[in-house]
Amino acid sequence: MDVPELARRLFVSPAHVLKLVARGDLVCTRDADGRRDFDDAEAEAYIAAAKERQAKAFAEYLKATEEHKR
Repeated sequence: MDVPELARRLFVSPAHVLKLVARGDLVCTRDADGRRDFDDAEAEAYIAAAKERQAKAFAEYLKATEEHKR
C-alpha cells in the first residue's frame, strides 16, 4: 500500500501519514523507485485500530454531551 492510498483509507493527508512514519506509529519500506510502501496487513491493522480509537472517542464525546445537558 502506498502513501496516497493509506492516507485515503485513514481520511488524512499524505503529509499526516508521513508524520505517523516519523513518529514511529507506522513502518514502511521503500520500493525500487524510492517510494514508501506499507505492508498491507500492517496497514490494515493500523486502519482497524484507528477506527476503534475513533469509535471510542465518539462514544466518549456523546457521553460528555449528554452529561453536560443535565
